[in-house]
Amino acid sequence: MRENIGIFRGKDTIEHKWRYGNLTVHGDTAQIWEDTEQGLLNYLVDPETVGEFTGTYDKDGTGIFEGDIVRSYDPDDSPAVIKYDSGEKMFAVVMDNFFYGLGEHVYGNYLTIIGNIHDNPELIEGGSNENEHRKET
Repeated sequence: MRENIGIFRGKDTIEHKWRYGNLTVHGDTAQIWEDTEQGLLNYLVDPETVGEFTGTYDKDGTGIFEGDIVRSYDPDDSPAVIKYDSGEKMFAVVMDNFFYGLGEHVYGNYLTIIGNIHDNPELIEGGSNENEHRKET
C-alpha cells in the first residue's frame, strides 16, 4: 500500500459497507476515518478492498477509485480496471493487458463506472482481476 496522500475507500469488516475518508494502516490492520453527521468515525476495513480516489470523475460525475471497473464510450472496448501503476507513479486504465494513463491517455469523462473488482468480479473477462502484467505496490 502507498503513502496516505488522498481520499480512500474500503469495505468495513462488520457491516460490509463501503467507507470513504482518510486511511490509516497499522501492520495488517487498515482503518478508514469517515466524516459523518455524528462526527469523525473510524471503521476497520478489509485491506484487500482499499482503493484510492484517482482525483478523476466519470462521465456521470461519479468519483473514480482504484479497483473500479469502467467502460469507455466505445461499445467494442472491453471493460477495464482502474489500477495504480507503481512504475509510472500514476493511475491507469487497464484494458486487454495494456496500461493507459488516466488523465494522460484516457480521460475520466469518457468512462462510465460499471462496478468494482470486489463486488462485481464477473464484469471482468474470466471473472477475475488477475490480468495485470505489472506488479503493484
